[in-house]
Amino acid sequence: MTTTPSAASPGFLATLTGPTERKLGWNPALDGARGVSVVLVMSFHFMGSRYLDGAPILVDMFFMLSGFLITTLMFEERAARGAISLRDFYLRRVFRLFPAVYTLLAVFLVFALLFGGAEREQYVIEFLAAAFYVYDFLIAWVGVEGQALVQLWTLSLEEQFYFVWPLLLIAAMKAGKARRMNALLVGMFAVVIIMPVLRMTLTPELGGKTFESFIFGFSILRPDSLVLGCLVAFLFRLDPAKNSPRLQRFLPIGGNIALLMFGMTLCLGGFSPFAPFTSLFYNLTVIAMALWILDVVRRPQARFATLLAHPLCRWFGKRSYGIYIWHLLIYFVILTFFEGVFVGRPKIALLVTFPIAFAATIGVSVLSWNYVETPALKYKERFARITK
Repeated sequence: MTTTPSAASPGFLATLTGPTERKLGWNPALDGARGVSVVLVMSFHFMGSRYLDGAPILVDMFFMLSGFLITTLMFEERAARGAISLRDFYLRRVFRLFPAVYTLLAVFLVFALLFGGAEREQYVIEFLAAAFYVYDFLIAWVGVEGQALVQLWTLSLEEQFYFVWPLLLIAAMKAGKARRMNALLVGMFAVVIIMPVLRMTLTPELGGKTFESFIFGFSILRPDSLVLGCLVAFLFRLDPAKNSPRLQRFLPIGGNIALLMFGMTLCLGGFSPFAPFTSLFYNLTVIAMALWILDVVRRPQARFATLLAHPLCRWFGKRSYGIYIWHLLIYFVILTFFEGVFVGRPKIALLVTFPIAFAATIGVSVLSWNYVETPALKYKERFARITK
């Protein structure tokens, strides 16, 4: 009987970093998951929390998918090339992220300077925080109320994480010392367990009215979903289910339970009077969704995976970055245009502004994809060290 290498065995590090048949390739369901998630995030921001009270969990889904994909690609680069190039890693990030977001920021700055009025100074501060990827620090201290680019806190948190994570992973794999990898794994599990407990332990009285923004958006308190995605990449690489019939049977069941918990959290919130992301159920759902991701990448032909692989879901997934970064600014402009028109008639306001904002966001995201992101991706491919 074959056994999966344990963290203590000499084969553990070799399995992670060496050649293996466990390659990710292109998984259409992951594109589809991004597409569905970004449409739900956009709908939540346009309609308000009364319809999708647990929508913050979609951000955690994005974080987990990001951590999984980035870490898996680094493992595959190490296996194919014998090393991970930090230079190429950061250049790939630059060509994927910077063109679209700095186009957005340029438009925002012009809009702020011309029409900002009394809020002009606030908008310039937002611009600088987003441009230097410290927007999460801004909302941690002043809150999210009235911020026009609030969605960019997630980009700031991710880039701060990815500034550190490749360095840690490379150091852990260096010189073939399994003890370093063991220490990294222990640290990762500690983060996944301690951070949710810490957020649930803190109380609103400690931080006043901006406290929810502080614990929700501050990078120091929110690395666990990214780390959880990285752990899924470890599990995918080792593939323990392949050699464990019991685990192989459990993964589909666990994935279905995770989907049920995800749906409950999304529609009903986290069952917390304070904030959905501080509840035990919410945090357990995030952990359960890690099982679902592992199940989807191991069984791409599963029913739910094939639903997510639908061309429409994948279409939105391909353009999810542009949709995500543009949607709130577009909505802000539309609300400004209709200011005072629907006073006392919120339902009519929603019926009018939602389809306009949705269509405008999709239109701008298509322009962004065709004329900003796709040309930049051609340069990014020059630094892709893994042959697809």
